[in-house]
Amino acid sequence: MGRPDASEMGGQVIVIYRHGFYIFLKKKKKRWPILGDSNLVGKPGFAAVVDAAVSRARPVFLGAFTTILGVAPLLMDPFFKSMAVTIMFGLAFATVLTLIVVPLLYVAIFRIRPVGS
Repeated sequence: MGRPDASEMGGQVIVIYRHGFYIFLKKKKKRWPILGDSNLVGKPGFAAVVDAAVSRARPVFLGAFTTILGVAPLLMDPFFKSMAVTIMFGLAFATVLTLIVVPLLYVAIFRIRPVGS
């Protein structure tokens, strides 16, 4: 009368999916300071947002890319496949959010305009 494992409960996929989501959140937490670069102080608003987004593009992309490639071999294992898919597509989606959507929202919310307009 021990504790039933995930396969007996029928929740094997849910358990692995949850672990993949936790790993994704831990990796994503490192990306939040996208616009917090100290050498952007004193620049016009739009130029600062563009420079911050460009300066963070390479490290964010390479971090996500290497993690996705590192998790790719798990796609062959039926037990870890759902976790691998969660991490891979979660990081790909978060990379798009970090590199494109966050700077666009920052410009839209604070109504930052290019210098010429």
